[in-house]
Amino acid sequence: MVKLGKYEFVLMKALEQLGPGPWNRRDLDEARAVLTRDVCFAVDRECDSDAVHDWLVTLEPREVGELLERLNASRIDETSEAHRPA
Repeated sequence: MVKLGKYEFVLMKALEQLGPGPWNRRDLDEARAVLTRDVCFAVDRECDSDAVHDWLVTLEPREVGELLERLNASRIDETSEAHRPA
């Protein structure tokens, strides 16, 4: 199972508003528009959407690719868990 950091989890919630994935670089750009304080607060009351935006800007292209891999893997893990028999 993929363990996401706080910012990654917030970003995943923003991406989920756009669609179920798998997500790509264009989706990340669109997620920035929906990544508001409300989305952030829904995940964590102390979340700062500006800080998440700033973090995204600092990522190198390689890191963006790795981020998308983790987010998509996490999405797959959640889907698998939801359909696993009890």
